[in-house]
Amino acid sequence: MTKYDEAIIDYNKAIELNPKYAVAYNNRGSAYDSMNKYDEAIIDYNKAIELNQKDAVTYNNRGSVYKSMKKYDEAIIDYNKAIELNPKYAVAYSNRGRVYKSMKKYEEAIIDYNKAIELNPKYAVAYNNRGGAYDSMNKNDEAIIDYNKAIELNQKDADTYINRGVIYGKLNRYDEAIIDYNIAIQLNTQNDAAYNFRGLSYIRLNKYNEAINDLNKAIQLNQKYADAFYARAYTYSIRSDERSAIEDLAIAIQLKPSYRDDAKTDKDFDNIRSNPEFIKLIGK
Repeated sequence: MTKYDEAIIDYNKAIELNPKYAVAYNNRGSAYDSMNKYDEAIIDYNKAIELNQKDAVTYNNRGSVYKSMKKYDEAIIDYNKAIELNPKYAVAYSNRGRVYKSMKKYEEAIIDYNKAIELNPKYAVAYNNRGGAYDSMNKNDEAIIDYNKAIELNQKDADTYINRGVIYGKLNRYDEAIIDYNIAIQLNTQNDAAYNFRGLSYIRLNKYNEAINDLNKAIQLNQKYADAFYARAYTYSIRSDERSAIEDLAIAIQLKPSYRDDAKTDKDFDNIRSNPEFIKLIGK
């Protein structure tokens, strides 16, 4: 039984004792959200809002679930309501910005992150999120500045180091990227993305043994990590390990079919391009 299961038992009891206890519904919804039980979370947030239509936090929380469900329009509506109820709610601005980023509305996202930072200049998450929007706009210098600030404010967030490492990788600054991934792994040894991205940096430095080790670890942590299988596949190809390359590529394509087209033009597969199994796998 997880801590969330235990929490839900307590919230159930609280609701049994007081069926009009809006906070208990909100909190149980948050527990369901943490368990990726989105339908149950929505039901609880709906009930909490029915009982208390003036609580900005519940609208924000329901918006976050809608975002996870990729129901972006519904998420925006909820964040708008949260901000209407509490115009100084920095978290709601930042969260709405995340939805705009997912919708590729980067300018709108940045406006929201700016507002969140204006309301709370020490809000590390907002700097990290704004850095992600700048990254999507290929504004690498601005992204690094924001990631630097986020790290200054919170040196314990592994994801921000990963995000900055990705920018360094885009700029071919692989040694700096690896330093960031090393820190991310020290902070969270179970972070599959950190191992994957460090592996990618090792590939570009021609350190293939280190790359394979990292990609192995990423896949061990997440056996549905299509990007890691694809990266390991082309690393095996570079090393002319045809069987391993084709096995990994087949898994990558199964998990993410778009990799079939990517492999057709990816130069990292040139060493195995004439292999009949490779040809059969990717088609013509």
